[in-house]
Amino acid sequence: MVAERGKLFTEDEGIKQSYQKYQSLKQEVNNWHQERGSYWLAALVLAQKPPYLPIMDLPENAIIELWQRLNIVAEAQIPDAELKELWKQLKNGQSIINQEMISCLQIAISGVAELACEKAKAKGVPAAGLGYIASNNPSACIICPVCGEVASLTVLEPPNGQRIMHCTTCKGG
Repeated sequence: MVAERGKLFTEDEGIKQSYQKYQSLKQEVNNWHQERGSYWLAALVLAQKPPYLPIMDLPENAIIELWQRLNIVAEAQIPDAELKELWKQLKNGQSIINQEMISCLQIAISGVAELACEKAKAKGVPAAGLGYIASNNPSACIICPVCGEVASLTVLEPPNGQRIMHCTTCKGG
């Protein structure tokens, strides 16, 4: 399997189909950003200090709206009321068993969180690359100042090797 930006070369048909489906979902997020992004950007309210807009504080209606669009692309449409109930269950710590629903939800949350990062950058708040430590424990995780998620990717930047966090949820960095 060989990958280039935006392309995947493999002989495995299952991987090809999964990748094509993922690309379709990401394209739908881009379409939603183009069509509805300015509306939801205006609705987002950032906190005064990090995390500026944690995942659980993202507007439920934005997540449901994007999640439903992704479900349509994935050919797994369900009523909005059921999506709201699933979101409520997730917020209450209950798990969702349907893997396809989880995948679309994760992409929807990331799509809405990207708007939070965009708003934070426009307001001049520190970039996600400046993350913060959530506790006084020096071995604690670095947290994204925009969405409050644990940093899962850091990069050493030349020439001095400064470590920069890149948030894989809100795409800050």
